Amino acid sequence: MSNIFSGLEALANQSSKKGATAPSGAHVVVEELTYHPPSSDVPLLDAVSFSIEPNTIGLVYGCSGGGKSSLLHVLAGLSEETAGAVSFSGPGGPALDSTSRMKEAGLVFQFPERHFVGRTLQDELTIGWPVNGPDAMVKQQMLTARTYQVLDAVGLRGMPLDTPLETLSGGYKRRVALAVQLIRQPRLLLLDEPLAGLDWKARHELVGVLEKVRGECTVLVVSHDLGEVASLVGGRWRMHRGGRLAAPG
Repeated sequence: MSNIFSGLEALANQSSKKGATAPSGAHVVVEELTYHPPSSDVPLLDAVSFSIEPNTIGLVYGCSGGGKSSLLHVLAGLSEETAGAVSFSGPGGPALDSTSRMKEAGLVFQFPERHFVGRTLQDELTIGWPVNGPDAMVKQQMLTARTYQVLDAVGLRGMPLDTPLETLSGGYKRRVALAVQLIRQPRLLLLDEPLAGLDWKARHELVGVLEKVRGECTVLVVSHDLGEVASLVGGRWRMHRGGRLAAPG
């Protein structure tokens, strides 16, 4: 696996030049979504409803502890809702269970480096790639083509693939985490405080990356403030304590 890119880069570049159809972003519709885990005395999400148009950026903001991260976990399929429905196919579309959402959504955590399992950039990008079987080479070629497209989009194409992840800045670790999720071609990309802890330069650069990413999929950002992302969003909602969501007045 360590040299998986070396024999495929030329083929991948040829495939990229032929053009690839970007996946259709999800048309997210959330209706009366409630999440009340047994460990909590009160619901973490209380009858949340909103919708996001395909290939746009939505923003949920508000104070810490309001339920923003819980919303992302439910939409990503990591937690099972207590009530309500989530569709990625617009009004009237079929409701997706948590297993289906997990396949169609990608989540980048607030501190993505805590979830890295590889030592180098290449290790992290290729985890789970097929190495055996009659179709392994074909699948590797497809994944490699996709990877180089994604690395271009997030500004990592010029970085050596053997770069140790521990040497990267916070901003570049966020880019790596974005790349890992985008390679999966999610219809919905969920970002938990993507700009938190970054200096002004890294924040500005990452906002530019997000502007490109919305061409790939629908994006939902949660943050404790509006900040630099506000100029990109198509819809915004404020999360109040108790997991109640409302459009700003």
